[in-house]
Amino acid sequence: VNPHPYNVVLSNPNICRVKDLFMLVYVHTGADHYRRRAVIRQTWGDIKRFPNMRVMFVMGKTSTIKSMQDALQFESTTYGDILEEDFEDTYHNLTFKGIGALKFISHYCNNVKYVLKTDDDVFVNMYTLQNHLMQLEGAGYNKSLILCMASWNAPVLREGKWAVPKEMYPEEHYPTYCQGLAYVLSTDVAPKLYDASFFVKFFWVDDVYISGILSK
Repeated sequence: VNPHPYNVVLSNPNICRVKDLFMLVYVHTGADHYRRRAVIRQTWGDIKRFPNMRVMFVMGKTSTIKSMQDALQFESTTYGDILEEDFEDTYHNLTFKGIGALKFISHYCNNVKYVLKTDDDVFVNMYTLQNHLMQLEGAGYNKSLILCMASWNAPVLREGKWAVPKEMYPEEHYPTYCQGLAYVLSTDVAPKLYDASFFVKFFWVDDVYISGILSK
C-alpha cells in the first residue's frame, strides 16, 4: 500500500564500511542548506573528533536548476556524505527522507551499532550521547531499541501547520512516537521499520509515521 519507488540520485554505499563503526547519523536537510551541513561537518559531525561515527545528509530533489545539482554532485564527491533521492523535497514529503534513509541503512549499514536521526538545525552533544549509549550497551541495551523524547497520547491537531483531516487520520490521538528533534535506533530496528513501511499507508507527519505508526 506504500511503495517507495524513488531512485537514488547521489549516495555513498561505502560510508559505513568502517571497522568498529559505532554510530551512523542521518540528517534531514535540503539541497540549499550547504552552510548548515558545513557547520555540522566542522563540529559535532567531525569524523576526526569522532572516528567511530559517520554522518549522512538526506534530501530529495528541490530544484531543476542544473547548477544546484552540479554543486551537490561536487559536495557529494568531496565529502561522500550525501543521500539524495528523486522525490520532490517538500515539507509534506519529509516521510520519504526517513524511508529513504532506512532503506539505505538496511542495505549498507548493518555493521553499525546505533543510528541517530536528527535535523540540520540541531546541535548534538556527541560526547554525552556516545557516553550514554556506551553505558546502555554495557547494560545490555543494544537490540530492539528506540531511544528518544517520547510523545505519549498526543492529540491529533485539526487546525494549524500540523493539521490533519479526519479522513487522513480518523483517530483522536497518535500512538506513542518520538519527537523529531532527534531519536536513536539500534541498527536492527531500521530494516524492521523499512519493511513495515510497505504495508502501512503513507502519512506525511514523518516522526509520527516512522517512530510511532511503523514501530507499533
